[in-house]
Amino acid sequence: MKGVINIQGVIGEDTTLLDVIRQYKSYKGLTEVEVIINSVGGSVDSGQSIFSYLRNLQIPVTTVAVKAYSVASIVFMAGDVRIVEAGSDRLMIHNPWISNFSGGSDDLIAVSKELKSIENDFIKFYSTYTNIDTDSISQLLKNETFLSADEALEIGLATEVKESLQAVAYYNKEEDKKIMTKTEKFINAMNAFFGSDSDIKALLIQDANGDEISFPDLAETDEPQVGDNAVDADNKPIEGERVTTDGSTMIFEAGELKEIIPAESEEEVEETEEEVVEEEVAETVAEEVAEEEIDFEAILKVFEEGILAKIKAENDSLKAEIVAMKKLVGSPEATVEARTTINNKVSKNYLRS
Repeated sequence: MKGVINIQGVIGEDTTLLDVIRQYKSYKGLTEVEVIINSVGGSVDSGQSIFSYLRNLQIPVTTVAVKAYSVASIVFMAGDVRIVEAGSDRLMIHNPWISNFSGGSDDLIAVSKELKSIENDFIKFYSTYTNIDTDSISQLLKNETFLSADEALEIGLATEVKESLQAVAYYNKEEDKKIMTKTEKFINAMNAFFGSDSDIKALLIQDANGDEISFPDLAETDEPQVGDNAVDADNKPIEGERVTTDGSTMIFEAGELKEIIPAESEEEVEETEEEVVEEEVAETVAEEVAEEEIDFEAILKVFEEGILAKIKAENDSLKAEIVAMKKLVGSPEATVEARTTINNKVSKNYLRS
């Protein structure tokens, strides 16, 4: 896994040794690291400390110079591989100097000796890396020399020159659509710090909260993919979930994009809403049915009492009729036809009850 460390602005102020250590420690299990430098220089002590820290890492280090002036050029030399972006005035080397100094003559003498010692260290340092004699290096430092990418490569400060990549767009009449080619994936994090003369800008998007998500390894025409690295507005690796403006969710771990969860389509949202409504309706019906079932036992009891009362009333009526019929049957006036009618009536009432 490759980590990316950004060094920009004034060294010792905008970027300190602690900032570099924090960026490195934010990754887990690194196998290599790339250091993107876009700095005008700064504190000699801070620059030398950062150089020593990077040189002592137990993994390969690649430095990439968008702009490396003064002590930033020393930090640039920490790379096992040293890449300079094509163009002029990419590196600048000069002798150290003191700003905002105040003191007496003795103080001036002491400071002068210290500056001379640092100057000699610079001469030996650059001479070791470039295999150029110390007198020539001393002259370059005195002249405050600006170097193009090709010049830095020629004298040995750089090991590679990286040419700018250009995005190409053309119109495909057969498919009736505009096609934009993707720049190759090896565009590195220095694109995030390109100046106004660059052709490619790093991919920069905003999440739903308006916070920036920068993909320094991608051009602005690219689409983020799983495995790409991203940093926030403070150039710190992004961690956790970020919801984008299109509704999709990006999940990051130590700056690496681990997963992209697409946004739900309108149809899926509508189906979900319909399912929710159906569930609510079903629950309401179930509750109403449950409430109605509470009265079933009482209703059955009423039905039972009504049926028994009706049967009792009909039985009482039948008994009265039977008594009357007995009297009629026993009388001499009763005929055979009358008895038959009575018997039929009794049978009918009995069967009905």
